[in-house]
Amino acid sequence: MSPLVVEEPAHDWPDWPLGHAPEEKYESFGGSGELVCSQCVIDPAVRDEVFNIHEEAVCGYCRGTLGPFAEDTVVFEYVYRCLGQEYGDRWHGPLFYDKEEDRHFGIKKRETWEVLNEEDSPFADGSALEQEFEALIQHDWYRLDSQVGEYHERLIWGWESFQKRLIDGPRFLFSLSEAEMGEASARSLFRFLGEFAAEVESGFVKTCEPGQVLYRARAAKKILTSAKKLGSPPPKHTGPQRMSASGVSCFYAAEDPATAKKEVPVKKKEQLSLGEWVTKRPLTYVDFVDEPELPSLFDYPRSQQRPYIFFLREFVRRISQPADPKIGDANAYLATQVLAEHLRFGMTVADRHGIEAVRYPSTARRGGVNWMIFGRPDRTKPRSVKLVSSQPATG
Repeated sequence: MSPLVVEEPAHDWPDWPLGHAPEEKYESFGGSGELVCSQCVIDPAVRDEVFNIHEEAVCGYCRGTLGPFAEDTVVFEYVYRCLGQEYGDRWHGPLFYDKEEDRHFGIKKRETWEVLNEEDSPFADGSALEQEFEALIQHDWYRLDSQVGEYHERLIWGWESFQKRLIDGPRFLFSLSEAEMGEASARSLFRFLGEFAAEVESGFVKTCEPGQVLYRARAAKKILTSAKKLGSPPPKHTGPQRMSASGVSCFYAAEDPATAKKEVPVKKKEQLSLGEWVTKRPLTYVDFVDEPELPSLFDYPRSQQRPYIFFLREFVRRISQPADPKIGDANAYLATQVLAEHLRFGMTVADRHGIEAVRYPSTARRGGVNWMIFGRPDRTKPRSVKLVSSQPATG
């Protein structure tokens, strides 16, 4: 058995559909041409893509007869190229070589079996097929772009830089360059969010049908019973909030009463009133709560969504953190306010400009979910609100 010789870069996708290449494309893989059965490959995406032999046969690896089948060379080629989406060799990425230590800095090399374990191997554990693949691939693997960060990592670094620049530098003049100081610019970040909405099937831009129940609480010296008192304040009484600046009135609410109460600080001798609202028309909103499922690396082309989802998970964690008290209320939410403004005015969704609401995790109550609806929808007639409950403040 000869080791695998790869003539093309591992991360350079071919023009032809994966698993259906001309016969000469498989010559370098050194496979035997044996048939592989559905019991030797446990990843359904691999089976759906390359298992196209439906006649009765016997597996050359486990002697199983459960079809459909595929040639081992086809399976090896597909799995190898899928791994190449996120792994490569040291020459394919801009890696820094440390002469004093005589090694490449910031990377960890992995053997084939380690890579398969990291990505949930598509082969049956310990199968002869898995052992054959590991024996064929006799070179080390490295994460692509390990030193400078993968795409989603660079955008997170860009978000951190963006937050810092809003406090320490210009707040109204943004660079239009694609990168600053080796980090992604705010413009790149916002474009990435737009690409995410367009590329990920389940998306993070969704439509809320009429009938969504929302709760909003307010603390006062007496019980409040009207939408005018319980709803969003007028602009002149609006302070800086997570998704809106001072003087910009928006409707903040929660999906359950417990979260709505937790979001409101209550002073001594104040009582907490809780109102219930129900949406009456569809809303286009950004969902930062229910993240899309992460597809398998071997589920091509859905696997190309993985950088977007990796980024979204970390991004949501960061924008959902409590504000830093050291920088004051006026500065704490600058970055998320800019983000919300972009979502409202600068994002094109389904041939319309901007979205109408944001759904995001609560920082006041674990597991709680909040909504922010742009504008003051609670001020439209009829100006009535259902009083759900009230409670005296304690202490």
